[in-house]
Amino acid sequence: MRMWTMLLSLAVLCLVATNAPACGKKHHSHSSQATSFSAMDTNHDGILTQAEFVAAHFNVGATKAAKFYNNLATLGGTTTRNGVTGMTVQQFKAAQKAKKQAYSKKSGTA
Repeated sequence: MRMWTMLLSLAVLCLVATNAPACGKKHHSHSSQATSFSAMDTNHDGILTQAEFVAAHFNVGATKAAKFYNNLATLGGTTTRNGVTGMTVQQFKAAQKAKKQAYSKKSGTA
């Protein structure tokens, strides 16, 4: 089970890394965002919690991953459902879009 979780996390990291602007890819497709979200939402409740996000990004360290999650949550918003707070797939997509727009403006490619 632990090996499966590690492999799934690695697959998510590869997916995220290949979609990063620094890797030359200009945009995230909605399907890849949904796939990435689904892989990180380990209990499949439709809410991506900070703990799930941090677990999926273990290679950058908990502090950096938590900071990145908080940045995304600020951009996309959060939802509380059944006492669990996190991002829905729509909020995750909105955060990715806002992050991309901010990156484009900062780099002058908008």
